[in-house]
Amino acid sequence: MPKGGLYGGLKSAGNAISDFGDKSVLRIELQQLKGKKNTALGELGKIAYKTFLGEEKSLSAENEEIKKIMSELKDLDSNIKKHEDALKKTNPEA
Repeated sequence: MPKGGLYGGLKSAGNAISDFGDKSVLRIELQQLKGKKNTALGELGKIAYKTFLGEEKSLSAENEEIKKIMSELKDLDSNIKKHEDALKKTNPEA
């Protein structure tokens, strides 16, 4: 029987389940963030493609739509890093 008897064993099991749940949530959120990043990159790619076809005047970081996408990508990159770091802290050997 685990140290601390039955109560100690149940507490350990509860902690393990909680830890697993926390990691699962982080992994799901990380995948969602990466999906949003891919979508934003796709939008940026569409703008570039239209520019090369001549449908857009120019490709510039001053373009409001590009500014918005770049800001979103910066935020997503920051959140992705935070989630990856949090996962590393919960699983240091990975």
